Amino acid sequence: MIQSIIAVATGGLTGKGFMASEQKLLFLPEPHTDFIYAVISEEFGLIGATVILACFLVIACGDAGGLRAPDSFGALAATGLTTMFALQALVNISVVLG
Repeated sequence: MIQSIIAVATGGLTGKGFMASEQKLLFLPEPHTDFIYAVISEEFGLIGATVILACFLVIACGDAGGLRAPDSFGALAATGLTTMFALQALVNISVVLG
């Protein structure tokens, strides 16, 4: 987890550039799955990390369309799927940030 915090911190405001992450080479375990947010934060900086958070927010707020479903099953299914997706993203980002 220390290495993921280092990766996020070294990204700075604009990051190191696409495919220029150093932490993913030897220091982060499973950088392509478990610590992808740390790699994105290092490569694209605070701006890229904020864009990723905004995308998750748009997906989570997109549940309003599911609430207008004609039946209760559709509304519950949309709410459940959106909640599962948003909670997984929240847990992953929380682990990366410590």
